[in-house]
Amino acid sequence: MLRASDEPITSLENPQVRLARSLLGSAGRRRQGAFLVEGVRLVGAAMAAAVPRLVLYVPGFGQRDARERALLRAAQRTGCPMRPVTPQVLARVTDTVTPQGIVAVMPLPDDPPAILDDRALLLILDAVGDPGNAGTLLRTAAGVGVTAVVATKGTVDLYAPKVVRAGAGAHFLLDVRTDQEWEDFALRLPRACQVLLADAGAATPYWDVDWTRATALIVGSEAHGASSGAREAATGSVSIPTRGIESLNAAVAGSVILFEAARQRQTRAQGSEGRDPGVEVQRQVREDPRVTPRRVSARSRRTPARPRGGRSSRAAGGETAEPSAEYMMSPERRPGGVGAALPPGP
Repeated sequence: MLRASDEPITSLENPQVRLARSLLGSAGRRRQGAFLVEGVRLVGAAMAAAVPRLVLYVPGFGQRDARERALLRAAQRTGCPMRPVTPQVLARVTDTVTPQGIVAVMPLPDDPPAILDDRALLLILDAVGDPGNAGTLLRTAAGVGVTAVVATKGTVDLYAPKVVRAGAGAHFLLDVRTDQEWEDFALRLPRACQVLLADAGAATPYWDVDWTRATALIVGSEAHGASSGAREAATGSVSIPTRGIESLNAAVAGSVILFEAARQRQTRAQGSEGRDPGVEVQRQVREDPRVTPRRVSARSRRTPARPRGGRSSRAAGGETAEPSAEYMMSPERRPGGVGAALPPGP
C-alpha cells in the first residue's frame, strides 16, 4: 500500500525525475528505450499492455476520485516503482499546460517481425510531420484493425508525448515501426501487396480499389508531398474527390480511405452476395450525373417487399435490392456509423 509518510520528491535532480524528463526528447527516448504516458486513461491503457518502469504522481492524486484510486492500486500490483512528486516537479516532467496528476514511464515495444499475409493492411506514414495528424492516423488505424503502422525517416517520432496523446491509446493496440528506410522496408512487403499512395491528383477514386487484398496505404506530408522513395515503392495511387477545396489534410484523408478499406473487408468477411450498395450508388452517380445518392436512395424506398437493411435478396429471381435510405445516411446519422467506431478521446 502507498504510505502517507512518503515525502514527495521536490528536486528536479532526483534520478527518477531526471529519467522521466529525459523522455521529453526523442534522443532520450532512444537512449532509455522508454516513453512517457500521462493521465488516468492513457496510463491505464498502457499498464494493460506492459509493466511501467516508473510511475510518478502528485500527493493528492487518488484521494477524491475512484478511478484514480483504482489506477494507483493497479500500478501497485505490477510491482513497479511509484513515487509522489510535487505539482511543480510534475509540471516539468510533462509538456502539457495543465498536468493530469500522473505519468508513467513505459518501455518502448520490441520490434518482432509483423505477420504480413495476403490479407495484411498496412499504413505507411511518409514524412508526416504534424504530431496531431500522426496521432489521429494511429487512432484510426487501431479502430479499423490495421496490421501494422510504419513510419519512414522524416516522420515525427510516434512516441513523442503529443503523438501519444493524440493516439488516445492506439499505441498499445498496434504494431508500430518507426524510423524505417524505404529501401529496407519495401523488400519486406508481401509479394502480392499493392502499395497505394494517397494523392489528391490521382485519377482513381479511393472507392474504385479492391482493399480486401494485401495493401499498404501511404499517407505523405502535407507540406512537401510524397517522397521519392514513396513514389518509387507505390504500385498505384488513389484520390478523394472533393468540391471547392484542393485536398483534405493528412489525418482526414488517411482516415476516410482506411474506413473504406475496413468496410470492404467487413463486407467480404460477412460473405454477402451481389453488388455492394455503396459501390452501386457510386457507379450510378458516375454514369449519370442526374442520378444523385438521394435519388438512388428514394428509388430503393419504392422497391416493394424489401427488408429495411441495405442488401438482401428478393423472394423471386434472387435479384439484389438497392441500397436503403439508412445506408445512404451520413456516417454521423447512420446507426453504428464511422463516428461510433472511434474510442473516446483522452
